[in-house]
Amino acid sequence: MTTTTGVHWPFVGRRSELERFSDALRDGRLEALLVTGASGVGKSRLAQECLASAEALGHPVAHVAATASAAEVPLSALAPLLPARVDLAEPHALFESVRQRLRDRSSDHRFVLAVDDIDLLDLVSLALLSFLLADGSLFVIATQRAEAHIPDALESRWRTGSALRMRLDSLDRQGVETLLHFALNAPVSAAAAQALWDASQGNILYLRELVWCAQADGTLDGGDGVWRLRGRLTGSATIVELVGQRLRGLSKAHRRVLELLALCEPLGVDDLLEHCAVDTLTELEEQGLIVVRPDGRRQQIALAHPLHARALQHAMPRLHARSLLLAQVERVERRGGRRSGDPLLLASWRLDATGTADPALLVRAARLARYAHDSPRIERLAEAALRHGPDTSASLLLGESLTEQGRHQDAERVFAAAWPSASDQAMGPLGLARASNLYFGLGQIEQAQARLHETARRGGAALAPAVAAVDSMLVNAVAGAERAIARLGDTEPPESNPSHLNLWLRSRAILLAETGRLDDAAEAAIRGHALPQHTDDWITIPHPAGHLVILAEARLHSGRFAEAERTARSGLETALRDELNSLVMWFSWQLGRVALGRGRVATAERLFREAGTHARGSSQAVAGMTALAGLVRALAYRAMLTERDPLLAQLDRAAGAAPRVAELQRARAWALASLGRQAQAREILLSTARLCLEQGRRTDATALLHDLVRLGDATTAGPELIAVAALVQGEFAAVRAAHARAALSADPDGLAEVGELFAGLGAYLLAAEALLAASALYRAEGGQRAATACLSRATALREQCEGARTPGLVADSGPIPLSDREREVAALVARGLRSPEIAKLLFISVRTVNNHLQNIYGKLGVNSRGELAERIAAPGASGTEGQGRR
Repeated sequence: MTTTTGVHWPFVGRRSELERFSDALRDGRLEALLVTGASGVGKSRLAQECLASAEALGHPVAHVAATASAAEVPLSALAPLLPARVDLAEPHALFESVRQRLRDRSSDHRFVLAVDDIDLLDLVSLALLSFLLADGSLFVIATQRAEAHIPDALESRWRTGSALRMRLDSLDRQGVETLLHFALNAPVSAAAAQALWDASQGNILYLRELVWCAQADGTLDGGDGVWRLRGRLTGSATIVELVGQRLRGLSKAHRRVLELLALCEPLGVDDLLEHCAVDTLTELEEQGLIVVRPDGRRQQIALAHPLHARALQHAMPRLHARSLLLAQVERVERRGGRRSGDPLLLASWRLDATGTADPALLVRAARLARYAHDSPRIERLAEAALRHGPDTSASLLLGESLTEQGRHQDAERVFAAAWPSASDQAMGPLGLARASNLYFGLGQIEQAQARLHETARRGGAALAPAVAAVDSMLVNAVAGAERAIARLGDTEPPESNPSHLNLWLRSRAILLAETGRLDDAAEAAIRGHALPQHTDDWITIPHPAGHLVILAEARLHSGRFAEAERTARSGLETALRDELNSLVMWFSWQLGRVALGRGRVATAERLFREAGTHARGSSQAVAGMTALAGLVRALAYRAMLTERDPLLAQLDRAAGAAPRVAELQRARAWALASLGRQAQAREILLSTARLCLEQGRRTDATALLHDLVRLGDATTAGPELIAVAALVQGEFAAVRAAHARAALSADPDGLAEVGELFAGLGAYLLAAEALLAASALYRAEGGQRAATACLSRATALREQCEGARTPGLVADSGPIPLSDREREVAALVARGLRSPEIAKLLFISVRTVNNHLQNIYGKLGVNSRGELAERIAAPGASGTEGQGRR
């Protein structure tokens, strides 16, 4: 995978600033543009783009950079403007000759000069610029750091309104993601984009260095078509040097405060005032090196940029850092360590200073970090505690933190090591966590059942509700949702036991969603997400964001796409913030499914690829299979699969290993349909739908049966779809049933109404398909005006579907609609297959294929395979291959 190399990355996120410059240049009253901002935000790059824009308009241009060393020699920085010989003894004559030289070069356009770091220009150079600006022969684009003094030559013009001042801030989160996508020529995973944003805070110079360093050491990998991180960003000596330049020249008092923050941030204002003056903090805040944030009744101080901490730590001698940390520990202990978060801070600081701490304190600190969802810190503290010897609480904390980070194999090793020595009392939370990790993370159902049964035997009746909650998920995977709901039971655990209630609500929401009780599932997920978290028992409660995955699922199948997307995005933000790699994939997957439901097939493909990348990075077997299924379906909707596509082989293997997973079978069916093998596709959809009905998975069955209607088999699927959809909550199922009724009765009015109902939900692809089917029926009945109206509406909706090419979108290819078999033959011909190949795929004779082909030619008014391919615009079909072939 190639990337943009060299100094210049794509110019992103500064279009409005560039437009302001263009307006200023056209305005004859303005003489200069001053661009200010912190180092690295892109001031010089903006100046370069402004010059390119000016040059395109016919202005002569030049770009110079002022430096402290060049200021020692007057006018040296402005050498491009000066005549061959410079006589400083006659400054007036020199200035006049420069003005004349610019006039000669400018014709009827002003000369545009960009000056980087204008505050470093010598006084003579500033006087020359002032002279030229007053004459109107020059327009200056000046850059300078925000904290630098503005030269009088520009300050006075800004006060009189003849200069424009523009502050350039760092890119926002979306700007960083866009820049990364263009710079790396491929999508960037949400986790990688978040990590790069967190590290750079939108500073383009820092961002570029971080990316180059991460690519060089293999941390940033794009081998899967999506750039993802294989480890933590480490930066480079170049980054440390860049950041270090910002911190040079600080007084000893200033640096000491920053060093303490680099090791212990954030700290309260009162804590810092114990050993520094308020003026010191004020000056650091004015310089933009620290930020003050409210924290309840207190105010906390932190470094303004995360890379500042890295640079300070890198430059700090180890013994000096140890001294600062232990001194801070002493200050906190001296006041009694009474604040709720003090044990966490004390344990972390002692561990940083000495490499160890009291194991009981480490476990207590890890528990506090658990409340804060700080998985990396939990891991570090729990591992330090276990170095003192076996401790079930530390093992449980460590294993759950690894689970949430998506490191399921590592978590299983930790749980397994703690298993033999666990007491009956400790077995409860340990067994529940281990069984959940085995099933949800590794997909090992039998192993999860064995561990859960042992947990139930040793834990006794008190564990029964929680065991039933986890066991119901295992029953669901093997026997279906109806038996799983029976295993779960209707009696919910008391709120006094939030751990058990959380697990019960999670399982209930999942099972209700599968059985079609989508509104009830959403209610259970909302309750689970809102449960109190700051309790001693919270150690065994899954992260609350997990409930948002289920809520997004319920909203999606209800047809509430906007709500499903908002829920999934909110969950993704939480998962990225708390480094929950185990959930990042599922939110990306849900967003992909929402995009696919809306018909945004290219967006869905990108999201499914990202989900698959996350799943592979965290070894989530089940997640990887579902991401693969989504990707194949998105590609099938775009008709971008081939018979030998390696993705299809992967899908077949996954479906063989998990034949009951409806998503996999649905993807297989759509892959076959996109390849023209619709009869096989319909067989898979029908058999999988009936299996889902046997197991009580009414939501999946509704979707599968509706797919059959979309592929032209309303006769078989329609009655079953109408019956099961009546048992599924939400408008989406009702509209799908209406689609089946209209298709069964060949009712163009009904299909047109269904199309508009789908469009109202935001399901634009389904709407376009229904309207095209209505158009074909209207035309067959002679209703040309209604047919044209439906076709026009479908065309408008289809434009929002990002190149979708489902069979339903090519069904109405001419004045007479094609039959199902004719559509199959036409699709295969358009893909370049010969008649014998088509006959073999469809299990019919070559003669029958050619007869169908002649009927297609007559209906569509074409004379060759090439014209047919052009007519239905099948991607990958050649416009000339096979011309005249019969």
